[in-house]
Amino acid sequence: MKQKRLPKSFFLLLATVSISSFVFVNMHADIQFQANAKLSQVAEQKMEKETDDEKNYDLQIPNAGVLGRVLDVAQKLLDVAR
Repeated sequence: MKQKRLPKSFFLLLATVSISSFVFVNMHADIQFQANAKLSQVAEQKMEKETDDEKNYDLQIPNAGVLGRVLDVAQKLLDVAR
């Protein structure tokens, strides 16, 4: 008599294809994620360099006299509150 091995071999083939496709999809996704991460880092570095070049260095520094006056008023208000 001839034994039927078709169902066992079919299920084995199905399991093998399923596992290999699972591994392929996950590896492909990981490779794509790493490539996208590298591209985003390069883009961020370019953007930072462009913003550093375009910065306006005319920052206004507050007058020390104004800061001193604000501190004096704050101390007077604290003394009154006590």
